[in-house]
Amino acid sequence: MTEKDAVKCVDIATEQHWYVPVQAKLESGFTNNLTTLLRKVQGRL
Repeated sequence: MTEKDAVKCVDIATEQHWYVPVQAKLESGFTNNLTTLLRKVQGRL
């Protein structure tokens, strides 16, 4: 399971359970594009 899901299973996990660490890598410009899109829809809410 992913590390994110492993946190949810901490109370039931045994040594037979393991997780894969995940690290997100965003493309350059992602934050700027997301900010632009959010500003466009902000007026519609």
